Amino acid sequence: MNKKQARRGWIAIFGILLGLFAYGILECRQRHTPQRRIPVASSSTNSVGRYTNHPSDAVQAKLEALRKNPYRERHPEMKGLAQVPPLGTDRLVLRGINSGDYDDFFATWNDRDAVYMLIYIPWPTSKEQAIHYLHSLSYQASRQEGLYWAITEPDAGRLMGVIGLTLESSFDRAELHYWLAKPYWGKGYATEAAKRVIDYVFRDLNIHRLEVNCFSDNARSKRVIEKCGFQHEYLRKECLKKEGQYKDIDYYYLLQQDYLGIQQE
Repeated sequence: MNKKQARRGWIAIFGILLGLFAYGILECRQRHTPQRRIPVASSSTNSVGRYTNHPSDAVQAKLEALRKNPYRERHPEMKGLAQVPPLGTDRLVLRGINSGDYDDFFATWNDRDAVYMLIYIPWPTSKEQAIHYLHSLSYQASRQEGLYWAITEPDAGRLMGVIGLTLESSFDRAELHYWLAKPYWGKGYATEAAKRVIDYVFRDLNIHRLEVNCFSDNARSKRVIEKCGFQHEYLRKECLKKEGQYKDIDYYYLLQQDYLGIQQE
């Protein structure tokens, strides 16, 4: 090895050592620099808590039974809804809607106080209209444009309400919908079901943005939305006519990174 080759070798070694030294300084700075979260549009300090789920023994048993023996729907127009995956909460079983739920589903609509707060459901309504609506939801589900569950108690198994999603897969976006029959109001069922579906949306479906809306005077629905951690985005004044009155609608959103607590630079 001549002197020129030796000089090049020492220069290379010095460069490697210098690079390792700089890398060590950078690593040290990163460890001591707090990571920043992407800010949300609202100035609210409300944070989204991590979802915790402790299904009762009855819920666990019902879920296991549904998974082992899935419902076999004979009516083609309902097969899309019947095949959704069952989900469990602490007290509830969210399962596929089937043709055996027609009467109970209509019962959730057969009350003016409940239907008045549903944005696109007319009053008075008929059982035929309710069944036709279910068929339209099933069509959405068969095209992977929606998912809808019956909200049930594990022992009774009767449909008490519905919770579901319209999906816009090309935009990684979904919209949440829910309603309960009046006898089940005030028990926290809507919030419990909504939190479970929200967790499913962000963890299992890997959706980026979830949206929800309600009439501005729907205090019950607003409480559910706020308990689930949604952020208020905007209000549309008198944008829909319901029973001869022009109604305001509030719109809310929740992002995956805010729900899961993903930290990004």
